Amino acid sequence: MIQQCVDGEVLVTMWNGTKRQGRVHSLDQGTDIALVKLDMSQQDHELVPVKIGKSSTLRAGEFVVALGSPLLLQNSVTFGIVSSTARLGSELGIAQNRTEFIQTDAAI
Repeated sequence: MIQQCVDGEVLVTMWNGTKRQGRVHSLDQGTDIALVKLDMSQQDHELVPVKIGKSSTLRAGEFVVALGSPLLLQNSVTFGIVSSTARLGSELGIAQNRTEFIQTDAAI
């Protein structure tokens, strides 16, 4: 869970209740997604970096995992299979949006 975003600085509550300082690296308000970089100056052996794939190499039929805190919900994790990698906004009824979307059966 992320609290009090002031000038990009955020307080992140981890799954086990510990708190960490973070900074918003990038933000997309249209999709309600942010990338937050955590302060790693504290020694924390419980945090293990995960290798993140590239959407440009994603193919239909691949297994995907989505995790985060959408709409202020805490610790959401879901998984599914990719159905399509280049759904256009016009196919979804968003004519003015030229973004390509990834279609998946993951409940996100």
